[in-house]
Amino acid sequence: MAQGRGSARSSLVVGVAILCLLAIIQPSLAAYYNVGNGGGWTFNVNNWPRGKSFRAGDILVFNYARNLHNVVPVNSRGFASCSAPRGVKPYQSGKDRIRLKKGVNYFICSFPGHCQGGAGGWTFNVNTWTNGKSFKAGDVLAFNYDKTTHNVVLVNKRGYDSCTSPKGAKAYQTGKDRIKLAKGQNYFICSLPGHCQGGVKIAISAA
Repeated sequence: MAQGRGSARSSLVVGVAILCLLAIIQPSLAAYYNVGNGGGWTFNVNNWPRGKSFRAGDILVFNYARNLHNVVPVNSRGFASCSAPRGVKPYQSGKDRIRLKKGVNYFICSFPGHCQGGAGGWTFNVNTWTNGKSFKAGDVLAFNYDKTTHNVVLVNKRGYDSCTSPKGAKAYQTGKDRIKLAKGQNYFICSLPGHCQGGVKIAISAA
């Protein structure tokens, strides 16, 4: 599939804003773009349009796991606020094809927390936060987050690797959770769809 002609705009975590130039072209001449390239429509795809230019009539291909994401066309206000207008039907096939209109086209994922991302705290790509740190049993982790977009679940290594919660596992969801580390390996994930896969997970070894 064609991979680009050069210009775009930025966005948030699972969202893109694309500026289309020129007039609508014939379908036979439309370029196809795989959003996110090989990684597909997922977290941190916001920089994907850089270095590309698009024309009205070009087709965006959104590839993703349908149980983890969706695609919602929004306006500039919905893009900035990470909210979908009432009545807008999300694409959710996992292999969506959307033709670009002339002007700026905005797309977000409407799953809780996916568009917002967040700055700091228990959020996406926090899995590298433990690098260079040492911990002892009895140390207390403070999980600060928006309770409408995340939770915290204590899991075992299998649950951590597969991003699944054991049956009966307690989900912390106050937004200001305090959890004392046990000796040995401690594994934590967010169990909301797609969040663990997006790096909302940490593994800590406590001496």
